[in-house]
Amino acid sequence: IAVYLLSWICVAVIFGVFVLMSYTRDTYAAMQHLYYRVVQTAIIVLGVLVLILFLKFTKFQIIDIFTGLLAFIPTGWGLISIAQVIRPFIESTVVWGSVISVARLYEILLGVIVMAPVALLSWLPGFQEMQTRVLFNEGFSRGLQISRILAGKKTNTI
Repeated sequence: IAVYLLSWICVAVIFGVFVLMSYTRDTYAAMQHLYYRVVQTAIIVLGVLVLILFLKFTKFQIIDIFTGLLAFIPTGWGLISIAQVIRPFIESTVVWGSVISVARLYEILLGVIVMAPVALLSWLPGFQEMQTRVLFNEGFSRGLQISRILAGKKTNTI
């Protein structure tokens, strides 16, 4: 139960920092950008200080950051889904803008997670031919010459 409660406290703190950054960006970024930079610096220094304290006084390791991120991905997605359900109640509050921002962040990150391996594999040599073979497997099995079809060359028929 303690781990579950700590994870929810962590989610609440992270969301609070996100709301604070959104508020300071909207309020101070245009006219008082120095104050906005001070808030950004304070949050970064506080985050690094907490990380150093965790590394020094607990059994925390760097790999635990990635494990925690993997654990919080479904939790954050669930919270976004819950926020969409209760949209009529929170749409008029400050929280709704942050929910939209977090949802966009999730969309971008999941797009990168899904599309980065596809892009990497498409650049590696040999995978283009394999992809063509998989896509046109039935044509290859029937003896069609796909390379001429893809190149757009006409056959010499009289």
